[in-house]
Amino acid sequence: MVQSIESINKSSIASNPKELDKLEAEFNTNLIKNHQDDERKTPSILDDANLIKKFVKGETKLLANQNLRIDFGSERIELSTRQGVIIGLYTLNTKPASVLIRSGSQYNELFHEVLSENHFILKGKSHHKGFVEYQQYIPPQGYKVNSTTAVLLWRNWWMGERNSHKHEIRMEILIYFKNRWYPISEITSDQGTFYIKTLLGELTLNSGDQAIWISKADKNTHPPKKQNLVQPNSDSDRDINSLDKVNTQQADCTNFQASPTKILPSMQEAHNLKEQSNSDSKLTNFNSPQATQPVNSTASPSSKNSTSPSIDSSSESKVEKYNFKTKENLPIESICDRPREQNSQTLSPAQLEDSLQSLKTKAIQVLEDYIVNGATETITENILDADGQLVQTKSTTITKKCPGWVIETILQKNDLLENYFSN
Repeated sequence: MVQSIESINKSSIASNPKELDKLEAEFNTNLIKNHQDDERKTPSILDDANLIKKFVKGETKLLANQNLRIDFGSERIELSTRQGVIIGLYTLNTKPASVLIRSGSQYNELFHEVLSENHFILKGKSHHKGFVEYQQYIPPQGYKVNSTTAVLLWRNWWMGERNSHKHEIRMEILIYFKNRWYPISEITSDQGTFYIKTLLGELTLNSGDQAIWISKADKNTHPPKKQNLVQPNSDSDRDINSLDKVNTQQADCTNFQASPTKILPSMQEAHNLKEQSNSDSKLTNFNSPQATQPVNSTASPSSKNSTSPSIDSSSESKVEKYNFKTKENLPIESICDRPREQNSQTLSPAQLEDSLQSLKTKAIQVLEDYIVNGATETITENILDADGQLVQTKSTTITKKCPGWVIETILQKNDLLENYFSN
């Protein structure tokens, strides 16, 4: 204010004394206004809970209140008390995100609540003495994170495996492996050790080891009661899978006979399907218009050696079906009047759908085997002498693993997996 007054022309002040009073009043008004603006720009002091929330979210800001203080560097964020005792460490640029909390702190309960809200899982004691470690596992939409022992993971997975189709990609349970979520192809146990196979490799866990996995949030995937489970504590655990699969197959065959809408074929139909696949004849699409067109029962001599029936659209003879095994035309009435065991030689539309499902299953099996085991290539080299005579034959077998980009392409192209395996 003094500087503003001195900057005024003394001659003007002498000639007009009221000018000084006006300038001084205007200066005081501006000073009060600027002070009010500064107060509005100054943030309110954060309480302990909000300060801890900002720490858990990994915000790199210098914040403090009367009890806690946040400092950060290039590698980590520190949360300490006013006395300088570090109670929290957030490691930056790690995947999954890691937070260390001092044991016995008065803020431990608040820490656990905030960390759980942000999908952090307690991993156990840290290599830093006096601290416990939490790691962040963000689930895809529609899933929830579970942290259990390997035994409980196996139990939940196996209860769903009993009711699923073989080689079916199951999306109910996914395991965290190599910084991403992947479906489980198979879990086998041997004397308390669990071998968990995924599309990108195998994970080995002991029965008491911690397993991080996710399950559908709309389903109650809790550990079943002990009395409903086979306890995996004996040497016979390795035979549990094969025994249960046999029982499941028997149940599926029974259900297929009772419910015609089930897509799994019975054992007899599977045998007949195998015989049909070994035949030199080609399957006819029964859903095509040709399947409903009349067939000329008196074929011309030139068509007697043909493997497919001749079709005459102008014929008025009744509709017939073609038997691929005997290569002859059969009237529909005779097929319907035959016993069931004789009808299986001709594929109905439902059986054709079953065969297509079986082919899809085999294709998935071949693809899964290639992804897990790769491809084996044998190179044969003939060694000749100076006269061009064969001296030795050398064979080399090479196993080529499935390239990583192939797996990534499959995951990106598959609409079912794309939403759950994106980075």
